[in-house]
Amino acid sequence: MNLFLDKLNPTTKIWIMIMLFIPITFSYDLVFTPINFVLLTIVIILLERNLSVPNLFFRLKGIILSSILLVIFLLITRGFGKEGEYQIFNIGISKMDIELVFSLGFRMITFAYITLIFIVTTDSVDLVLRLIHQWHFPYKVMLCFSSGVQICSNIWRGIRKN
Repeated sequence: MNLFLDKLNPTTKIWIMIMLFIPITFSYDLVFTPINFVLLTIVIILLERNLSVPNLFFRLKGIILSSILLVIFLLITRGFGKEGEYQIFNIGISKMDIELVFSLGFRMITFAYITLIFIVTTDSVDLVLRLIHQWHFPYKVMLCFSSGVQICSNIWRGIRKN
């Protein structure tokens, strides 16, 4: 596919990611802003990759499941120890705790989606060459990085075969 994000320079995509991470990280609103960013990234993925909604959620089921498990884990841990005391059988979860935990879960999903958009639309060889020539990273560091990318892609191909 020859789409808009595929044509962008990898360093430009890195700056776009950073510029999206800043408002998500420092937004004061607990629930509304993270939900909007999740919806925005889903729309970008749907428009850019021409995917159907069920196909998108099938591809992203690992991210969604890990986010749901994180939210459940954070809710349980927030309910068990208030102000340094451990309450074994009494779980007290306030509305603020629920909003905070869901905010963290939606932020995690948004970070994962934005990173996924970057990974899907960026060629690893082009990224390594741009980091060496534009950002002046040492060759040794980039050789290790490109080896790691190759190993991860080989592992991913092996998982898909099984």
